[in-house]
Amino acid sequence: MARVVDDEHVVGRGGGVENSLDGRFLGGGIEQRLCIDIDEETTANVGRMDAGLKRNIIPETAFLDGEIRSRDNEKLERIRSQFEEVFHQASEEHPGARISLDIESTYRAYCIDAAHAATKDIARALNTLGAAPELKASGGGSDANIFIEKGIIALPVGIGVQSFHTTWETASISQVLQGAQFCRNLLAG
Repeated sequence: MARVVDDEHVVGRGGGVENSLDGRFLGGGIEQRLCIDIDEETTANVGRMDAGLKRNIIPETAFLDGEIRSRDNEKLERIRSQFEEVFHQASEEHPGARISLDIESTYRAYCIDAAHAATKDIARALNTLGAAPELKASGGGSDANIFIEKGIIALPVGIGVQSFHTTWETASISQVLQGAQFCRNLLAG
């Protein structure tokens, strides 16, 4: 899974109702235009928007925070270009506003062949515990993305955590202990 994060800053123009450019509406208009081809290997969203100082003041600025993830690096770059184009168009349509987009690539997607030595070593360590490997693509990122970019083959192995990144995230103690045993077996060869 590859990931880019984007910070969007929209500065309109404060003042009275008749001559202001509301940062919220500029930001919301941009968000509505981000029509992205999402599929089973790609996700994109603006998960946070912050605007204004007080409830009775027209917000001059807005901040949008989002991310794009995909298991296909080329698709990720296409969507990144779409984001950039939407922001460019919005800047041209609202010359009185300052609209900026800061996109940072945090990691790239990878695919390790099932026949790779690292995969076989992991399968061997799992077999000693009576478990079989279940190879599948992930929708998230891990340290493995960074290691692989540096030329070090690394594969994430689950340890029984359920409901990742939610308020219901839990881990079974017995599975965590089995994960520790797996690590011992992997290192022992």
